[in-house]
This record gives sequence, structure tokens and C-alpha cells, in this order.
Amino acid sequence: MISKVFPTTKLFIVIVTSIIALVLPWQFAYLFVLPLCLILALMDKKFKPYAKKLSITLLFVLLIMFLFQLFIDESEEFVYLDLGFIRVTLGGIINGLEQTKFILTLITLFLLFFETTDIEDLMIALQQKRVSHVTSYVMMATMTMIPEMIDKSSKIMKAQEARGIETKGSLRNRTKAFFPSLGPLIISSLSEIDEKTITLEARGFSSENEKTCLKEIKKTTTDRIIFYVYIALVVLALVWRFK
Repeated sequence: MISKVFPTTKLFIVIVTSIIALVLPWQFAYLFVLPLCLILALMDKKFKPYAKKLSITLLFVLLIMFLFQLFIDESEEFVYLDLGFIRVTLGGIINGLEQTKFILTLITLFLLFFETTDIEDLMIALQQKRVSHVTSYVMMATMTMIPEMIDKSSKIMKAQEARGIETKGSLRNRTKAFFPSLGPLIISSLSEIDEKTITLEARGFSSENEKTCLKEIKKTTTDRIIFYVYIALVVLALVWRFK
């Protein structure tokens, strides 16, 4: 399962694959990367949450970019639809696929990476690569900030609902319940910052001595095999592309 692969190995694959998508045709992103990521998520039993996040993200990002390419396309051949303000042509579709292939690859791979990678494991793996503990902590805090805020917001809304405040129904009711919850959300977030600072200092975070971790993760033979096989596949893809 992909969740068992060493975090930095996965991160290397994600970054290099995203770069490779820039030089390969759109078929690489749409017909290889996207189906492969869905299969890997299914094998890792993360298909439902991954597919949900992926579909929402792609709908808002790729659809807008793709429609923009259709709007600016001026080709006259193979016109499938002409409504005056928008023309759907073969050239526009291909151009849209080419312009969105990198974004598709980036979103698809990074969503799968974070869906199948424990943030704590990633931080430990980065420290093993001699990345500063400050840098790794900032990365972890940044990546966990939004999920934590969503979780806090959900708890506050449930507390508001328990007090008899309408939090469901029409947009007006939802809006009236949402804005009063911002105060407790911001205050609780600020108080947690102070608590986290004290906790980090108590654990010697600012000390320049070598850090140790209670949890240990190590690269396995499988990780090394995956790394070298992937390098070979990248070389073959580039040779095929530029031969």
C-alpha cells in the first residue's frame, strides 16, 4: 500500500512526476496519472475521501481554466458547438487539456500524498534528511492548520445548535449562525498558539542540541526498489519524448 512507502520517497515521486508532466503530452496526466492515483487510493482504502476532495478541487480549478481556454480559442476547424459567446472546437479542447495537465498532475498527486501520509511521519523523515526542526515544524503546523480550524468550527457550530440556535436550513439561518461563531473560533485558536509555544519550550524546541523522536521510521528495501524503478521509468519517458 502506498501509505507504507517512506514519506520522502513519495514526496520525491510527486515532485518529479509533476515536473515530468510539463514536458509530456496531456495524455500522461489525464490517461495515466489520474487513473493510477485513483487505483492507488482504492488499494489503500482511501478512495472515498480522496475522490471527494479530488472532484471538488478539480471542479473549481480545472473547469474554470478549461472553459477559459475555450473562450479564447479562435480556430475555425472542427467546430462542435458555436453559441456566439463560446465556441467548442477540437483545437480549444486539446489546448485546454494541454494547459491544465500540470495543474491536474499537481493536484492529483499532492492530494493523494497528504491523504496517505501521516504529517508526523513526514516531519520525522525530513529531520532524518537534516532539514531544520524549525522548518519541518512550520510545514507540519501549516498543513494541519486548516483541518484543525474546520474541526473547531464544527464543534462550535454543534455547541451553538445545542443552545437552540438554528445552524441549518436556509442560507440566511446559516449566515446568522456562522458569523457569531467566528469570535470563539479566533479566540480559541489564539489561546492554542500560546499553549503550543509553552509546550514546545518545555520540550526544548529552541535548543540547538540534536533532536530525537519517540517514533522511529526507516526506509525499507521496498522503498529503495520503488525509488530506482521510478528513476528508470522517468529516464525511459524522457528518452521517448525527446528521441
